[in-house]
Amino acid sequence: MTKTHSKQSLAAWRASRTHKMDLPSGLTVTVQDVSMTDLLLTGKLPPAFADFAEKANKEGNASIDLKELMANAADFTKMLDTLVVLALVEPKLGEFA
Repeated sequence: MTKTHSKQSLAAWRASRTHKMDLPSGLTVTVQDVSMTDLLLTGKLPPAFADFAEKANKEGNASIDLKELMANAADFTKMLDTLVVLALVEPKLGEFA
């Protein structure tokens, strides 16, 4: 495979991971797919959610106990904040304005 072909393949793969979305506010944003690996690499995935993900992978999403999830609501909120920062490509969002 040539370097040009490799670059084109990488560009096509990256493009396939991004999507345009219209928010209820009317703002159009560009988001990208975020994987469990992306979350793990941030270091902000709470241990309880790694357990949830492992259980869901083995037994299906229906196996997740909502009461257990609610008991970890503060960690869940932090994880969602991280997920939004990772997913939002344009406009770029960060922890600091």
